[in-house]
Amino acid sequence: MPTAERLSSPDIGSNGDCTPLLDRFKASMDRAEDYPTNLISRNIYSYQLNEYLRQTEINRSRLFGPSSTVDFLEFRNGAKGLAARLRSKSELSKVDMCDASSYVEDPLCRFMFISAPSSRDRLNVEHNVLMHMLTWHQVMPEILDFLLVFGVSENPKDFQYTGFRSALTLSNDDRMLAIPKLGRSGREIRLCHILRSAEPVDQSGEIARFWPWALRPTVTYHAFDVESERSVWLIVKANALLKHRVRADCRENGLYQSPADGDASNSFESTLRTHLVICAWAGQNWRWYINFMEEKAQWLTRGTLTESLNQNSTGGNGKPRSRFSFRHLQEVHFMEEKANEALLVLRGNMSVIKELCALYTNVARVLTTELECAKLSPSALGDFQRYINITITELTTQESRLQMLLQILADRKVLLQSMLQWDNSQHSIAVAMSTGNMAEMTELTARISQKTIEEASHMRIITWVTLFFLPGTFVSTLMSTPIVHYPDHSEVVNVKALELFLAVALPLLVATLFAWYCLVLWHNYRRKSREQEEGRAKTTNQSSIT
Repeated sequence: MPTAERLSSPDIGSNGDCTPLLDRFKASMDRAEDYPTNLISRNIYSYQLNEYLRQTEINRSRLFGPSSTVDFLEFRNGAKGLAARLRSKSELSKVDMCDASSYVEDPLCRFMFISAPSSRDRLNVEHNVLMHMLTWHQVMPEILDFLLVFGVSENPKDFQYTGFRSALTLSNDDRMLAIPKLGRSGREIRLCHILRSAEPVDQSGEIARFWPWALRPTVTYHAFDVESERSVWLIVKANALLKHRVRADCRENGLYQSPADGDASNSFESTLRTHLVICAWAGQNWRWYINFMEEKAQWLTRGTLTESLNQNSTGGNGKPRSRFSFRHLQEVHFMEEKANEALLVLRGNMSVIKELCALYTNVARVLTTELECAKLSPSALGDFQRYINITITELTTQESRLQMLLQILADRKVLLQSMLQWDNSQHSIAVAMSTGNMAEMTELTARISQKTIEEASHMRIITWVTLFFLPGTFVSTLMSTPIVHYPDHSEVVNVKALELFLAVALPLLVATLFAWYCLVLWHNYRRKSREQEEGRAKTTNQSSIT
């Protein structure tokens, strides 16, 4: 990386700077709100620092809470652990972090725990309080990359994002942060990282019952002074799980205790043990989380292996009968997304843990060869490496399980899609058959209707013929009875009888046809009246709806 831009910045100092380092530290504290542009030592370009500041301001309302609840755990002068809880910036005097001119040395070890209601909510710390804390310990600005995964959001932010940053200032020529009055030699191991782990959800509700697991992040910053053996820890996690574990480990194993006369300090060993506590958290629960996903995947898709696709798969009405639906396909796809998410996080954790182990392996080599550091415990470092290797091996096993689960889900999803396609094809066939039956019924109905029309025409003709001949038939029948008697003559045609027949039959025929015609007109009038009333009712209803 070119150094021209860094060296040209007037804010970047060097060992030859004439300004006393403590005065520069005080000036940095006066500009704590401008973190990280106010840091004394900068290992990155100025434009990157300005971008960090800009992102912090953009996410300020989303990331920082209106009040502060920061828990401290300190080890000083043989004390077994002094706990304090800070609720405002003014209370930083409880841990000697309020005034840069107080010249109170940092404790042998200081833990700072920041929590939140959830990883998708604001941190329980105000912006000015956190910036003051980060400036006081000159925390590397890269930690802001990891802190921004917290804050108010509807969905988890950067759920796949993991990372590891480190800075080593172990040589005598690199003492940019040497402040002897605060017990700082400037020769430090500094690192920060973000890890995630699967944790059971302790909430009630439909979502928790459907998916009772969550991947939760933890951001860690650590600095270790290789000369004074002072440690600083900043642990940001939504719940208090790691805080309780770190406290219990310090109490049960006597970590960060000041050495008695002639005894070696255990600070470096304690640092490694604290790292192991965090790494153990990042490696736990994956077995049970993957067990849950495997059981749920089997519950969702096991039936695809036993479902029979034959004629018995259709009901009595000819429609397909299947216990799988598009909803099952959606759930399998959701499972696949969750497994991919877990695989990314798992691989990220493995990468971070490997980098952490490599860093301390390199530190041990440098300290042994250059600093003649008898404080380093080879056995502690060996135990640390062995436990890290065990954790990596366990995570590798779980990675293989996730890969197998993803393959099973992919295969079952293809099988489920095929079954749904078969189900749709059977449904289409059933619909086609039903449509054919309906077409036949429609054709039959049309034929019946045509026959009905023809028969109605025939009946109308028969009616008119009957009406035409009915009066004559009635009169002829009446005249053939003894009621009407004519003397028997030899004439072929009886003119008087014919005249009487016509005189009676013709008027009766006209009256009959006229009466039938009037009846037809009356029926037509009634039908049209009903149609008009129905039309007016429909118009009224449509107007009222509009």
